Amino acid sequence: MIEVYHRKNPNFMLYGEAAYDEHRLAWLTDGYEKVATIESVPEGNDPAEYAFYITNSIEKPWVDNEGVTPIGRSHRSTSVGDVVKTPDGILLICAPAGFKPLLNP
Repeated sequence: MIEVYHRKNPNFMLYGEAAYDEHRLAWLTDGYEKVATIESVPEGNDPAEYAFYITNSIEKPWVDNEGVTPIGRSHRSTSVGDVVKTPDGILLICAPAGFKPLLNP
């Protein structure tokens, strides 16, 4: 299962290492909320990239996508600074291009 977390108070203008430091601090201080779980990832798909795709409102509201269980009331699309927890328990933060580890191993 994949878990998707959104920043409670997102600042979409943050970039660079200072932004990642702020996101890490927010993670450690309860600055995120779980907004969805995704039961499975189609074979051949990267879990984080799939989570990003399935929790974005592209052709319809993402909460209506099959295989996604929305949680809570925050239903904006996943964006830069949001976090995906992979089936292996790895925390990845959505970067301007792709994903990076949220916490150093």
